[in-house]
Amino acid sequence: MMMQHTQTPPATGRRSNRDRAEAVLAMIAVGAVFVAGWPIVLMISSGGPLDQVALVAHVSGMLAGYGVLVMLVLMSRWPLLERGIGADVLARWHATGGRTILSLVLAHAAFAVLAWSLLTRQDPVSALAQV
Repeated sequence: MMMQHTQTPPATGRRSNRDRAEAVLAMIAVGAVFVAGWPIVLMISSGGPLDQVALVAHVSGMLAGYGVLVMLVLMSRWPLLERGIGADVLARWHATGGRTILSLVLAHAAFAVLAWSLLTRQDPVSALAQV
């Protein structure tokens, strides 16, 4: 008895979900570059001296705020991301992102206080009370 083999069409639904999900992640990455670059562009275009401590404070604060939005998207249960990437992977990224955002918030706070203390020429403890 001869069995006839029919070729099944490739499962394009899963692959196209993956492609769309990767496109969304690429847009999120472009947004992160824009958010991190914006304070740098503004500080360079101001014409004044480059205050590196304030720049780190601004960039870390901007990235922390943007990161919160990214976490919201990652855990929104958006079918495009859940099917394309997988809920387990998104949950792991969410956990890692949460720790990263917390670190960025702490860096923003520390560098903002340090920048203020350097600008007002006072010790960081006194500057902390004012910030």
